[in-house]
Amino acid sequence: MSEPARRGGPGDVRLAETLLVVDDEADVRALAQDMLVSLGYVVLKTGDPQHALRLAKEQPIHLLVVDG
Repeated sequence: MSEPARRGGPGDVRLAETLLVVDDEADVRALAQDMLVSLGYVVLKTGDPQHALRLAKEQPIHLLVVDG
């Protein structure tokens, strides 16, 4: 559910920043992950706010993406 994913091209010099996507819709989480991973980010995702808090305590999160 929250496994990190990362992809970058050979010329990608961006540091691996970790983004946490929290949304109750699995399709939205998957789409956000696909788009962000294609840009070279490490993406964690969950639909559970309590799980999101645990993830944030376990590792640094550079950006939190949530639904409104």
